Amino acid sequence: MKSPVSVPAASLTLPGSVLVTGAAGGIGAACVRRLAEAGVYVVASDVRIPESAVQAGMPGVRWVRADLCNSADRQRLIAEAGTGLGGLVQAAGIIDGAPWTTIDEAEIDRILAVNIKAPLLLLRDLTAALTDGASLVLVGSIAARRASPNAMVYAASKAALHSLAASLALALSPRAIRVNIAAPGLIDTPLTDTLNARLSAEAGIDVAAMASRRAADIPLSRLGTPDDVARTCLWMLSREAGYLTGSTLFSTGGVLAGAI
Repeated sequence: MKSPVSVPAASLTLPGSVLVTGAAGGIGAACVRRLAEAGVYVVASDVRIPESAVQAGMPGVRWVRADLCNSADRQRLIAEAGTGLGGLVQAAGIIDGAPWTTIDEAEIDRILAVNIKAPLLLLRDLTAALTDGASLVLVGSIAARRASPNAMVYAASKAALHSLAASLALALSPRAIRVNIAAPGLIDTPLTDTLNARLSAEAGIDVAAMASRRAADIPLSRLGTPDDVARTCLWMLSREAGYLTGSTLFSTGGVLAGAI
């Protein structure tokens, strides 16, 4: 059997410039790195910019600190991204910090604001800066499709995001702007670590045991990596996915296949 052939992201026909939100997180950071390696100009935005990202100094990457829940920050980010933007990866998101039985109203509001309200308002105001034929990739979740009692508000917000993407795909189709969802399953990211830590404390077991328990039912027998999702995002951004819009690709390691 021949060994797999590695095909670089540069072989894809990617937009010349892409805005990545949530760029300091696991999936967002992987998208920034892979886009930059492919020669794409990247505007990388997050509410906090880690010093390590600045020190890395990747060519063609411009970091902009912005809280997407803040109107002034959104407008500044759009202004700094400039016109002629060819793509977006919306990866910013947060997860429930408490069970649904105890989560307070302020945290519910914050999760919905970050995960659905902010993307809607950003996309509404960003459309003027997009080129015709641009590609928008919103990072959703398997939680939008499957019940998630451990992160109920997060799941509901992601279901709303999936619906929003479909509506935007229709609304922006006259300009040939494509809108799709990359929906990960269990991915090895800080967001997953946060939930594992909370669930392990609630169950009275260590974090490693909880992580193993949650990964046990993945058919490919491993957590996904940020690069697994980033590769999906880059393909959806590319011209090679030019007939794909209003669609969702689930990077789940086979979890949605189900079993009897």
